[in-house]
Amino acid sequence: PRHEIIASTGVCTGIDEINANSVKIYPNPNLGSFTLSWENIDLNSINIYNAQGQLVERIISSLDGNNLELDLSSGIYHIQLEALEGVITKKVIVQ
Repeated sequence: PRHEIIASTGVCTGIDEINANSVKIYPNPNLGSFTLSWENIDLNSINIYNAQGQLVERIISSLDGNNLELDLSSGIYHIQLEALEGVITKKVIVQ
């Protein structure tokens, strides 16, 4: 039998792209302690995922200011910042 797939996409307006350079992770790679900093972003939350895509930590409170010190065990993580301006994901390596 023949199948018909119809896909439609809408136009998204009013969301500015986050400049990748406005988010920094240092040092990267690191030994477990590192700093996540951001500029000119109105953050809603920070989600940290392990290499398998599992949510390790979600940070909603304590986002006042523009940096956060984090401690993670060894591995590769993807840190997703959700902001009013959009979403950006950065990779961090903990040795």
